[in-house]
Amino acid sequence: SSGINAEYKQYVYRKVSKSLGILNRCKNIMGYRELIAMYKTFIQSYFLYGIEIWGHDIRESDILVKLQNKVLRRMFDCKRSSDAWRISDDNILSLEGLYKRAIERLCMKHHYNTLPKYFADEIMPTKNDDPDDYGNGYTLRSKNKTCYDYSDLSINSNSILKHSCIKIWNKLPFETKSIPYRNMKLYALAGYNL
Repeated sequence: SSGINAEYKQYVYRKVSKSLGILNRCKNIMGYRELIAMYKTFIQSYFLYGIEIWGHDIRESDILVKLQNKVLRRMFDCKRSSDAWRISDDNILSLEGLYKRAIERLCMKHHYNTLPKYFADEIMPTKNDDPDDYGNGYTLRSKNKTCYDYSDLSINSNSILKHSCIKIWNKLPFETKSIPYRNMKLYALAGYNL
């Protein structure tokens, strides 16, 4: 699994490096908003593809984290990454933030039963149907009510995804988890897209 993640990260690194030239040529003739839109179109889309699978493995020393910092430094003509992040003014999410957002969306789709049945039944964590625990929705319990074996989490990527879903879902505020599915406008305002 980590070998596949490393190969994929190298692939993304090559693709983003090629797109970096487009941003370099455009940054002198485009405004801030247009530059952010270009980043999200030509760079962020590569980071997002499959992030649910490899995103749990993001570290500060990761090749893609370093690349994202480099892209921002080039976009905003900064020598330090911290300056570039400050200039981005929260309009660009870090890889960790992108991963968290992707898992939140996946959990919301599962919460509202909009995922394909096989994916929901076999890949996602078991929903907690306890009426006294509404809003939480996921537990570290399997269908037979036994705890997941944490030693298996590093081996089975399916368990890693389940664990990430549980961890991120449980940190979401209750107000976000209880937004009615039929009210798509409120749902979109909360920053999620089904």
